[in-house]
Amino acid sequence: MRALTVLLVAAMIFDYRFEGTAASISVFEIVASAGAGALILSILARWRRTGRTFFGSAGKIPGAMWAYFLLAASSAVFAAVGMRSLDGFQAFREMIAGIILAGIVIMRGRGARDDVYWSVALVVALAGALALMQYMLGWPYLHPLHEHAYFKYAVGGVELVRHPVVGSIAHPNAFAVLIGPLVVMSAGHAASWKGSRGSRILLWCLLAIALAGMMATQAKMAVLVFTVAAFATGWLVTRRARYSTSSGRVTVIVAVLLFTATLISVVAFGRDLPLYLSPATLIERALLNSTAIEVLNQSPLRLAFGGCVQAVLALTPTGLGVHNEYMSQCIKFGIPTAVMFCVCMYSALNLPASTGWRLAPALIAICVVLVVESAAGVQHQAMILLLWACAIASREHPAEPGEA
Repeated sequence: MRALTVLLVAAMIFDYRFEGTAASISVFEIVASAGAGALILSILARWRRTGRTFFGSAGKIPGAMWAYFLLAASSAVFAAVGMRSLDGFQAFREMIAGIILAGIVIMRGRGARDDVYWSVALVVALAGALALMQYMLGWPYLHPLHEHAYFKYAVGGVELVRHPVVGSIAHPNAFAVLIGPLVVMSAGHAASWKGSRGSRILLWCLLAIALAGMMATQAKMAVLVFTVAAFATGWLVTRRARYSTSSGRVTVIVAVLLFTATLISVVAFGRDLPLYLSPATLIERALLNSTAIEVLNQSPLRLAFGGCVQAVLALTPTGLGVHNEYMSQCIKFGIPTAVMFCVCMYSALNLPASTGWRLAPALIAICVVLVVESAAGVQHQAMILLLWACAIASREHPAEPGEA
């Protein structure tokens, strides 16, 4: 189980999709499927031990998460049967590998904590090192670059980036969104680790490489939010601040509202701002959201069950998808499922008082960033599900302050 957990985390970050086949599939999906098969065989072979652990773990999963999965699956079925749209099926398929990873982490409980955090720190640092090589040398790239990656502006907002920094994906913003929450998780792990001096130094070095790699993407809003969250995590954990569920939930609501209000202000008063704060991309995102709302309003069935991802893409002249995961959930699965997605994020902030600040800032930061970015794809969905699984696992015999 330990080796499988580490392998799944590595495959999630360094995924590779085999295109041009009858059914496109990725390395991460293959590893996850193999892991699920091994788990089923283990349950059948050792029913009393593994079977009881498996079904006991199901009881740890909050009702909101069960409701989200059931609503997403039922919406996908209804959209396929009643609306002749396979968008929901495709979106749900993207969640399956992440569900398997999350299930294994939850099943292992506290025993998975160090494995997950150490593997995240190592793998994200490797991805950060790859990003730094791309920034300085312009190579290597693991995938063909997305066509829009070449139109990424540098932080100054005047010229295009010299070398697109996409890490292990195909677009700078997508890479920053993928590793950002995991960098924040690593900050909590580095600040709380009480092992040998050498291991502590190693963790901080890994964190520095991952953080530098994320910054090299020049994905301005994502980098800003995740960097602030990483430093806040280190500060709170080092001070051994006590966490409360109410403080975490109030913080995420306030953070999302303030971030949204700031974006609206930037768009409204963009003419008076420096060029590097140009609201051009924000306006483009707003137009994409407006298109999605128009498509949803065309049918009550779309409002309820989604299934209109392709319909939205057909109306966007640049072929860009919606850059807002909450809106994306609506067009994939419908408004009720999108609401339950938000409830799951809110529920995940129910963390132990002694260790909650190790993970809460990562959850809060991703909630904020998803206002302007999508989490489409197998890797991003798995990242969110991994955060939820770590939150659930942390509630089982939480570590005391000072314990790794």
